[in-house]
Parts: sequence; structure tokens; C-alpha cells
Amino acid sequence: MISQIQAYIDALISAYLNNVLAPLVHLSDSATFFLIAAFLFTVTTTWRVEQLLPGQKLFILRLIRFAFGTLWFWTFLAAGAATALMVPISYTASQKWRGTIPFWTNLLAAVEAKASLLMMAVAVGLVLAIIGWLWVGRTVEPRLQGFVDRRSLKNADGFVDVRDISAHLPKSIDFQPEAFFRNAGKKSVLFLGVDEHRKPVSVPRSDFMKSNIQFIAPPGRGKGVCAGVVLTQCIQNFDDGVVVIDPKNDEWAPSVLAAACAKMGRPFQVLDLRQGTPPQFNPVEGVVGHQLYELVIASFGLGKRGTEADYYRLGDRRIARMLAAALEEGDTLVSLYTKAKEIAGEDGDGFLKQLEELASLSCLQTKSGIDVGFPIEEGGCLYVIGSMRDETVMQLQKLVFVRVLQLVEARQRGGRHVSIFADEWKYLVSAPTINALGTVRDKGCNILIAHQSLGDLRQVGQDLDPDAAATNVIDNTPIKWVYRPSSFDVAEWASLQTGKIVVQQKSRTQRLNQEGAEVAEFDSITRDTYQQKFDTNVILNLPDACALCLGVGPARLTFSRPIKVEKITPVLFSAKPSETLSERVSLAVDPWSNAI
Repeated sequence: MISQIQAYIDALISAYLNNVLAPLVHLSDSATFFLIAAFLFTVTTTWRVEQLLPGQKLFILRLIRFAFGTLWFWTFLAAGAATALMVPISYTASQKWRGTIPFWTNLLAAVEAKASLLMMAVAVGLVLAIIGWLWVGRTVEPRLQGFVDRRSLKNADGFVDVRDISAHLPKSIDFQPEAFFRNAGKKSVLFLGVDEHRKPVSVPRSDFMKSNIQFIAPPGRGKGVCAGVVLTQCIQNFDDGVVVIDPKNDEWAPSVLAAACAKMGRPFQVLDLRQGTPPQFNPVEGVVGHQLYELVIASFGLGKRGTEADYYRLGDRRIARMLAAALEEGDTLVSLYTKAKEIAGEDGDGFLKQLEELASLSCLQTKSGIDVGFPIEEGGCLYVIGSMRDETVMQLQKLVFVRVLQLVEARQRGGRHVSIFADEWKYLVSAPTINALGTVRDKGCNILIAHQSLGDLRQVGQDLDPDAAATNVIDNTPIKWVYRPSSFDVAEWASLQTGKIVVQQKSRTQRLNQEGAEVAEFDSITRDTYQQKFDTNVILNLPDACALCLGVGPARLTFSRPIKVEKITPVLFSAKPSETLSERVSLAVDPWSNAI
């Protein structure tokens, strides 16, 4: 039985030598040298890799050690067999492979004949083995630990390493928002965007109607895009009235909203407040005394703040009160300026100069013009173009904002819902608009505000407290969209709004391995701790068109995309020639050069 097994093994070896290794015979001594040296290097290095980070029980490292342990075993067998078989091949290279070759006889003969070559191969192999051992310990093990640490932090601890931030960010998603509008209308929700899994993110209509929305983003990030998506649905799905006050004159927003109004057969009117535009608007048309007083106080920043500066505003406030009492039907700012000159005393010079500049704006040179309250009754959209540099136009756009709020509050309850979009908030803020954030929702109105940073919320007039104004905005805008910010302060603030999740925190010590490299001891202590759901690293690296959505369920990352429409040139409302003022206020020095 034993002889049969031996004969069978000899036959297999003979077939292997003849059919597999015979073509390598011509390598002769070089093949022998190479195989012996490679055998020692490969086995030693692989064995060292199999011993990496012995205390770490992470699944992925267990898998690595198992793979290298298996590789070490098979490398030992393969390299040993190849080396042992190549030695007799080199010794018997001149023989013809026929029948059974006495394997061990040839092997011993080769060892005896090639002793010097074998010793040299072993010496070189041992040197390479030592180099491989040190290389694994000094280079491979620390790098592998870094990889394991990142995996551990991401999967076990839940912390985010900014060096591995791409693994925590969603890939950009392209979609057509209009495709979601019909289904959103049927469900009585407003579609906002899609999350990283392409699932729609929506807010119930009932929640939207009683919630103000805050968009925060540097220029060009997409806050106007998301606002356009929301306002389009307000017009198309729910027949709401929409008022947009846009100091920067957005390139696409008028086209998007005009298309929505045209689709529903609702009016779309553009009011351009900038100097040099035709007569369009009489801001005191239909206004009563107390409303005029509020408009003037808001526009000129004459509100009380409870400081010593209030004393110096008393004279201006007195003129505003007297002017409100003198208001008559058919008045314009030009006629009110004439009355103010008669009313004002020596202390009213500053007030008169402000009123004079305001009354001189070309868009106001009419007795009757566009009714800024038409969206409240008829639906559709009023689009107001203002300015971010012209201080007089900035006063007028604040006045228009407050006038729209007055009309909303003056109507009977239960009417058409109205959404006001205040773009570039810091150019529109006044005491009445700040207060409206907390009071206007029960009047059938909500406000969408957009600004570039948290600092914008504190840029208010002298009659407002910056901290109180900023807090009021933050507290009264339960739905927030934060695009990738430019400052760490915004990212930190947004992170704190996302809520906390439970993660595991590990504490470990460092040690030196056998080769002198610093690696971690994995006898670690793990405890539960809390961290923000989205940390600052994620928020500071959000992809384009991706925002952190707050206030619509748990915090999540959401994508917004623009509505594609044909670009139009807005047609301004123009007052009838018969209503245009023949007598205008002329400034002694005209500072206007079509400033925008």
C-alpha cells in the first residue's frame, strides 16, 4: 500500500516537472537563486503583516489578518515547493525527463553541488526578509492603523474626520422640480427638494401657512432658487398671493414667477423703485393718518429704542405726527413735502431733507398708480425691484414692505393666504417688519427671508437693537435652509440646530511596536456620548445646490434645483399720463445718475 502511494506521488511529481517546470529549466542557477531569496522574503514579510495590530478586534482588520494568514500559509507551501523542485531541475538540466525521477536524490545532489549558490541565496533572502519585516512595522502598520482609525471613527464613534469628508457627503442630484408639483398639490404639501436618497422633502400646507422660512447662503449658492420653487407652488397649487421685494434685482426670479402667474391666469406686476424709472406708484394712496405715521417712522428709522438718542428724534417724530394729521385724500409725497415745510420748525431740517429726497424719486411722480395690495385680493405676484446702495430707494423699499403688511393686517380674516419674500433682509429690516415675523401668521401671511450670513441680522437701523433683531429673526423662522456657508460661525450655529445623536467615544493609549513605530493600544475604554447630527466639517463642505434643511422633520441634507423657464424682460407698470404729477420736487443738486 505504501509503495503504491509512493509510486503515485512520484508519478505526480514527474508529471509536474515535465509539464510545468521543464520550460523554466533554461533559467538554471539564476532561477534557483531567485526562488530561494524570494521565498524567504515573501514568507517573512507576509508573516509580519499577519501580526499587525494584534489587539484590534475591528471586523475589517480581522479580515485582513485572516487573509494574510492564509496567504502566509500558501506562500510557504508554494514558494517552498517551487524552490525545492527548481534545485534538482538545475542540477539535472542536461537530463531528459523520462519516467520517474528520483526526486530526493536529485535534491541532495543539487545541495551538494550548489552549496555556495544556496548559501548566497539564503543570505540575500535573509537580508531581504529583515528589510521586509522592518518595512512592514515602520510603514505598513502605522498606515493601516490610520485607515482603521478612520473606519472606526466613522462607523463606531460616529465622528467625522475632515480628511475623509467625501465619504460623509451626498453626491449631487439633478432633477426637475416641476415633476413633483402635481403630486404635492394633491397631498396639500409644498415640495422643497429631494434628499440624498432622491426622496421628496415637503412641508404640509398647514405648517407652511403658519411658518416663516429663513434661507442662509453666500451669493450664488441657491437660496433664491428654493424660494422660487416654493412661491411657484403657492401660485400654481394654492392660488396664494405673492409679494417679492428684491433689492438686488435677481436675474431669473421675475421670469419664474411670471411664468407661474401666466399659467394660472393671475396678474404679474413689476414695480421698479430705482431712480430713472417712469411714474408707477403713489405710496400714500389709500393710506390713513396712523398708517402714514408708521410708514414714515419705519422708512426714516425714527422708532424709539429706549436710549438717549430717542431725545434727538422727538422733533422728527412730532413732524411725522402733524403730517399724518394733515393727510388728505389725493395727497402724494410731493404735496406732503410742501405741507411739511409749513409744519416743520427749526429742528425739522433733517426730516425735511429726507422727505425731499424720497419725494424726488421718479417712480413716485404720480397721483395714482399700482396697487401694491392687489395680490391680497386677486392673487398673482407683485415683484418689487429695489436697491442695495441707493439709500433713498432703500428707504422706499422699507416703506413698501410695511405698506403691504398694513394691507394684510387691515383685511378681514379668512382671506387669501399671502407669502412675502424679503430677499437680502438687511436692506429691508425695520421695526414693523421685525415685529411682523411674530404676529403676521394669524393674519393669513407668512414671510420668507433670505440673507448671506448671521451678521446680516445685526445690521439694522439706529432705532433697533442688533441683538434683539437677530434673535427675533432666528426665533420666528422655524423652517431654515442653510447652504454651504463661508464662515465657521454660521456652520457652528447651524450644527447646533441639527439635534444630537448618541455615538461611542473611545479613549486609547499609544505604544511603540517592535520596529519603533508609534501605534495605538487597542485595550480601549468605550462610552456613550452625544454629538450633533451634522457637524461643522459636513456643513462647511456641502456640495453646490445642497442645503441643510431644518424644521421639516429631523435635520437632513436636501438638494434644490431651479425651475427652467424662458427668460423675459419684465414690463414695468406705468401710471396713466393724466395721473402724472406736473409739479415735482427738484433737488438743488441732483445726485442721481440712474443709480441702482
